[in-house]
Amino acid sequence: ELMRSATLLGALSLIEGLHPLGELLSHPHPDVKAAVLRALERIGLPEAEPYLRRVAPEVTRKGENRVLIGAMVASCRGMPHRLVQWLADPVASVRLAAATALAEVGWPQITPSLARFARDPDPEVRARLADALGASASVYGTTPGAAPEVVASIVDLTRDPVWFVRVRALDALARVADQQHIPRILACLRDPQWQVRQKAAYALRSVRSGTGGLKQLSEHLSELDDNYGRAALVTDLEYCG
Repeated sequence: ELMRSATLLGALSLIEGLHPLGELLSHPHPDVKAAVLRALERIGLPEAEPYLRRVAPEVTRKGENRVLIGAMVASCRGMPHRLVQWLADPVASVRLAAATALAEVGWPQITPSLARFARDPDPEVRARLADALGASASVYGTTPGAAPEVVASIVDLTRDPVWFVRVRALDALARVADQQHIPRILACLRDPQWQVRQKAAYALRSVRSGTGGLKQLSEHLSELDDNYGRAALVTDLEYCG
């Protein structure tokens, strides 16, 4: 009955439904919580954000992030800076949910605000923040010199001590697609982790343009002492003719 009530309130999409739905979020049954979160996602009003913030530590701790993230994206679409504030939460799982939501949409207006959170102590959060920075920067239409603090954060994450963070950062750098970052990407072809080297080869294909970039790739090929990196570069050069 409670799940049906939550569904009906969501279908009405009225602001008056927020308070009763917010009260239902305290129900101990996970199916009721999920129904309420789906209803809040359907309503999609920023006034729902305080209710989501209140329940986020419990929901994320239990691994029920997907439905929460959908509600977060829908409710904060018009006020994404509220999600950025979640990145300061003391609970790592809450920060991860916020970074995931920010990565899924890519709000250009909050891109510079993300940069200061790029040194999060949790590597999974840093990886998701790399995704968010890349998504926002690509929507922003980053060109050389634009949003330098954002690009600097992405480049810094390519040096992260955790390999999967470096992978995500290279993916983000590829989305920025700025040729000035080719030297940093080339350096990643010497990374001890093969997944990072593979992503670096992919990033090279994304950022290169014109003969200048190809010249840099060719010069680096003769200096590279890593067999996998050399093979990746050869494939890249063949790909672009």
